Amino acid sequence: MPGLGGAATAESVALTNRSYYNPEILSQALDCCDDGIAIADARLPDMPLVYVNPAFETLTGYEREQIIGRNCRVLQGEETDAGELERLRAAIAAGERVRVTLRNYRRDGTPFWNELSLSPMADGEGTVTHYVGVLRDATDNVGLRKEALRAREELQRLNTEVAERAADDQLTGLSNRRHFAVAMDQMWRIARREQRPLGVLLVDIDRLAAINDRWGQPVGDACLVAVARVLDGCLKRASDCVARYGGEEFIALTLGLDRQALRDRCETVRREIEALRVPAGDGGESVRLTVSIGLAVAEPTRANSPESLVHRAEQGLQAAKSAGCNRVTTLV
Repeated sequence: MPGLGGAATAESVALTNRSYYNPEILSQALDCCDDGIAIADARLPDMPLVYVNPAFETLTGYEREQIIGRNCRVLQGEETDAGELERLRAAIAAGERVRVTLRNYRRDGTPFWNELSLSPMADGEGTVTHYVGVLRDATDNVGLRKEALRAREELQRLNTEVAERAADDQLTGLSNRRHFAVAMDQMWRIARREQRPLGVLLVDIDRLAAINDRWGQPVGDACLVAVARVLDGCLKRASDCVARYGGEEFIALTLGLDRQALRDRCETVRREIEALRVPAGDGGESVRLTVSIGLAVAEPTRANSPESLVHRAEQGLQAAKSAGCNRVTTLV
């Protein structure tokens, strides 16, 4: 009895194996796949297709009789990604698997995104005889990815715009106090490393409150804009930073100028502002402006700090105001 049982089991296994490798069953299985299946013969010139399943026909619009014997490049067009094609060709040459996403075209010319997985099939000696391609319509996925990419790029653009606006004073277009603090920290480290002098100018419009009281805030704002333009024009090196510091005050940072050169630059600023005439109404009146400037220059070391340099500029400004305004004061 055991012998009979063993014989029956062996016969069942043989029948099962024959059924498993039945070409008809394999063909039916491929025909049932929802994804497109294409098999190309690597032994023949130009690797023609020798099999496609119904899903391939539905996806591409080509019937079997129209595509069998032709190379699958018939699906390619002008906008098929050359980089993805190069990856595909390299994998075929190396006999390796590859997955690419190609912009392909149906028989009627309509485009679709084809997510293609290509695998080699080898004989007993390891020679590649066929390639099996699995095709999946990825048009919706690619569209979503592109939409997500566009949304991400737009978000990055908006973030950049917001950051730029956040760094600027909205009235004058100069940097604001927060951005100046960042610039000061960076320039301080550069000046210390390169052992170069760093200068801070604190500029205050004289009697701006009285201008606002007499002619109104719009004229006062016009004065602020006019002074900002002079400062921006006189301090325009790549290493210069000019910012609105508050109310009627501006602050500027310069790198590499000694005290005398910087004082000369301050005098230029003072004279150009003194020469300004800001319109103050329909009657032809204009406002004459002056500024007081506190100047501090130092070579950064461990013994000083950015805050101490700004504090000295503030002291210089107070001294200029106390001395009658419209002047530059430098504290040694």
